[in-house]
Amino acid sequence: IKKAHGIKGEVLAHFYEPEAAYLKKEMVIQTSKNSYTVTRIKSHKADMILTLEEVKDRNTSELMKGEKLFINSALVEEINSSGELFLGSIIGYVLFNYDENKGVIKSLTKTKAHELIQLELKGSANIVELPWVEEFIIKVDHEEKAVFFEAPGELFDYEFFDGTSKK
Repeated sequence: IKKAHGIKGEVLAHFYEPEAAYLKKEMVIQTSKNSYTVTRIKSHKADMILTLEEVKDRNTSELMKGEKLFINSALVEEINSSGELFLGSIIGYVLFNYDENKGVIKSLTKTKAHELIQLELKGSANIVELPWVEEFIIKVDHEEKAVFFEAPGELFDYEFFDGTSKK
């Protein structure tokens, strides 16, 4: 949850999915502390404004800032089995580029152009951001927890603060 929105207890939330198509009215979502029932969903730029039945005022919604939202994993499996990809489900997957293990997907961010994968490079704690674009994606294997890419090798270069380059 990014912040409170308005005076009636709505929250502005960021989701990994562009339209958060899995969100439905009457759906129960959870934070680490409580469960909430979604009563209204509205798109707002790259985020979503949620009205939650249990949150009645701005003071309560302000206390929720920074909380992570969780949905039932059965819903994610249902989305994946329907052929759609729930991007949040690939966090922790190993990314292979031309069959070479490049590292582990740590998180995702969204830009106006497309989503970005934040990849922790194998053998280091260095993070690179890679565009999640159809042209690079060969396959997502949920059983193996792996993503197969074919992207230019330059995308995996990491420029160290001291000016040296690692490939």
